[in-house]
Amino acid sequence: MTLDELLQQALNLPVKKRKRLLQSKQVTCDGKIVTDRMLTIDSGLFDIRVKGKRIGENLGHTYIALNKPKGVLSAKKDLEFTTVLELLKEQDFDESLSIVGRLDRDSTGLVFLTNNGQLHYLFEQARFAKEKQYHVTVNGKMDQKMVEAFEKGLLLEGGIQLKPAELRILNQSMSESTGVVTLTEGKRHQIKRMFLQCGVKVIGLHRIMVGPIYLDKTTQSGQYRHLYKEELQEVKEMMQELKRS
Repeated sequence: MTLDELLQQALNLPVKKRKRLLQSKQVTCDGKIVTDRMLTIDSGLFDIRVKGKRIGENLGHTYIALNKPKGVLSAKKDLEFTTVLELLKEQDFDESLSIVGRLDRDSTGLVFLTNNGQLHYLFEQARFAKEKQYHVTVNGKMDQKMVEAFEKGLLLEGGIQLKPAELRILNQSMSESTGVVTLTEGKRHQIKRMFLQCGVKVIGLHRIMVGPIYLDKTTQSGQYRHLYKEELQEVKEMMQELKRS
């Protein structure tokens, strides 16, 4: 929301009084005086004060890390399948929430939900690319050649050149292997296509990280949590990066 909207909602002041507060330099953001009524601000991330008193802490955007179970859709509504938004409790449900980095129905793990449109935009832009990490199981052997191919950047069918990615092998056998993949892209079915290019099929895909947000051990399948203070600080820095660009 804009700073003017925040002042109206938090203090219930008429336009003239809101303008007067700003003109008299009585409003600060993280300790710095702000006077622009139309400044886009998240009072949950930034410390907004009027005459030294913080306002609007509960009027900020929502940031949720959800552990998506297998079979649940990364969508808002569906007539056939359960969606990630339907896993939220009534007090946390908000139709304005969007899904940052969708997962296939048969994939599991971290899904990030927010109603901060600017942050969603930032995650979707290649120039602000953030690392995403996945625990992957395949139906064959992972080997050093795969590691090197990932590091170089695979060329998929159709001439699609991928950026370099990291593959760390955890366990390997001729029938099944597990590893951790870290990448900065998000093309459709990318990890599945990468391993198919290397001659094996993904039989398990579990996301554990999106940018600064991690799936912790306490958030079980189907559960969710609001972001920790440290994660919110990282999100705040990302928003500041966007404003500087």
